[in-house]
Amino acid sequence: MVNILIRWCIITSGICVATYLLPGFAVSSVSMMIIGAAVLGLLNVTLRPLLILLTLPLNVLTLGLFTLVINGVIIYITGGLIKGWHIGSFWTALGASLIISVISLMANALLKFDR
Repeated sequence: MVNILIRWCIITSGICVATYLLPGFAVSSVSMMIIGAAVLGLLNVTLRPLLILLTLPLNVLTLGLFTLVINGVIIYITGGLIKGWHIGSFWTALGASLIISVISLMANALLKFDR
């Protein structure tokens, strides 16, 4: 349970950094960042495996780099579901997914979380 809360905080901080760095990515408040992290986590658990399965040949062909596009799609969908989020374009969502992924990777490595 504690690991889930820590990961939720890590994703929320990644969203905060992405909001600061990307001009086309805006979140209205901290509470919307927290809610967005929860929705993003739910979509990662439910929708992401289905998208990875459907795009498996393309993912194998690109040696897994297409997973970044899938992450961008999930963030774009999250922006459409939550009113407090504004995502200017798909490229902005892709950049946000890259930033959030890097922050999550670094934090998980520092905290030594295993998948």
